[in-house]
Amino acid sequence: MVELMLQREAFLGGVRRRFGSSELIEVTGLELVSVSFAENRRDELGQALQESEGLNLPAPGQSTVSSDGRVKLFWMAPDQLLAVASENRSNGGGFAAGARSLSVEVMRSLSRNAGFYTDQSDNWCALRLSGIEVIPALERICPLDLHDSRFPVGSVGRTVIEHLHTVIHRENGQQYLLLSTSSSAQSFLHAIETSLRNVTL
Repeated sequence: MVELMLQREAFLGGVRRRFGSSELIEVTGLELVSVSFAENRRDELGQALQESEGLNLPAPGQSTVSSDGRVKLFWMAPDQLLAVASENRSNGGGFAAGARSLSVEVMRSLSRNAGFYTDQSDNWCALRLSGIEVIPALERICPLDLHDSRFPVGSVGRTVIEHLHTVIHRENGQQYLLLSTSSSAQSFLHAIETSLRNVTL
């Protein structure tokens, strides 16, 4: 009897391209878990996250990083967070690696009494943009104000790019992580590539 094994494939084939001095990379191997909670359980969830992962709850529009650097926590809404973890070191930087995954079991221990979670890992595609052309390219297609004074390192925002829902996170001065729905991954890539190409002509 033949045993079939399912293998995860990158939504965009692991694309990696340069535009001028900037680079676009598909980030693969990310685990994403959405956590929601009732307002009166916020402190309880925050304590559980701190004890288990060394994570503090982020302020609105911000992110926090676990004590081991492996997990980031994005503020998504007053009662919703997004935990993002990297499984390996081949993603162009931004996260530390670790053998333990951000598994459903871990999130169950965090939110058993204080919230609810859903595994979102296969629902999002991720692109990392870095370089001096990134801001000019994003300014053409992203309505958020990404100026240093309004969107400093660590910031997280929800927006639309070419009518596609997007989460944008500033990892460092010239590096951004963008998440969008996997069902429209090709359209998302096309929008980003076109804008980068236009500013590097």
